[in-house]
Amino acid sequence: MANKNVYQEYNQDALDHFKLDGEPLYGVLSSDSEVSDVLITQDETRFENIKNNLSIENVKPTALSNYKRAFILPRCPITQDRLKAVAKEKGLTITNDYEKADVIITHDEFYQKFDHGEKIQSTVMMYRLWNYEAFTGGHHMIDNHDKAVIYDEKLEGRVSSYNCNGGITLMDEWGISALALNIAYLIDIGELKVISGETLLHASANLIDLTEDLLVELSQWVNSYDDENVAVAAKILPTINYTKKPHLMWQLAQNIYSYMYKFNRDKDVQFWEEQSDLSTLYHNSAQDMILQLEKSNKLNNESFRYLEKVVRKDIRISNRDLYVFKVSVKPEYKKYLK
Repeated sequence: MANKNVYQEYNQDALDHFKLDGEPLYGVLSSDSEVSDVLITQDETRFENIKNNLSIENVKPTALSNYKRAFILPRCPITQDRLKAVAKEKGLTITNDYEKADVIITHDEFYQKFDHGEKIQSTVMMYRLWNYEAFTGGHHMIDNHDKAVIYDEKLEGRVSSYNCNGGITLMDEWGISALALNIAYLIDIGELKVISGETLLHASANLIDLTEDLLVELSQWVNSYDDENVAVAAKILPTINYTKKPHLMWQLAQNIYSYMYKFNRDKDVQFWEEQSDLSTLYHNSAQDMILQLEKSNKLNNESFRYLEKVVRKDIRISNRDLYVFKVSVKPEYKKYLK
């Protein structure tokens, strides 16, 4: 039975498949009392190949009814409860055993870069190491491991590097955990499908479009000092389809962005905020939005009419005491007023 631990036994077939059998294993402090093995390579191409296997989707939401179980990669920025609910809509159950899964739910947080001996987080499946050292002795946790152990901030809290010996420099290396390699192998041989958590959320029947009425209500709830109102907003915001009604999304950003600190501990709201790019929407003017939507071929009559009214209010013309000014929309934009 497989498990969700990042550090586990490497599948020999997977090592052979990706031609990594000759790459060295190092120890890494995976918990307060345990040193685990991780494969370290200088072959960036193979690293990227494995990462792509875990990242690139190869199944559409409409085909999920053909599968039964899904495994969520560690460190997912979407809560498991939310993914469970959406997966259930598609007839999927969530499992912690990837060998029993048919589908992997992926995201962008499973890989990371660690620099200059900073702590290697035990839930990261793949990583780039820049400027590290590994030692073969000097502390009982190192002495008792049969491989050189990577020295990071977690190990630094137990022993000074001056007391360690057998130093090996790891200047620019790539770490591939057993969980990453084993799953990538099953994907590569066709035993597992891949879909992103974001794609799965957008396939939900419970996703809703933003309306002007809902915009007003959400703005009031988020700005409220009543914890119950804020809690209601926290439930609704992640269900808003941010790919539609861009003009209303822009207005929502203007109304609530300054209060989003209230949701700093809510993973689902944080994920929605990041994916919707609420910060950029907030810092855009109404005119910026019109020009960006036009550039991306997403400008329509509804968005233009809404945003143009806001732009018009901000027009500033001096010398009004002497002159009368007439303002009209440029000819190329008049088609959006029909």
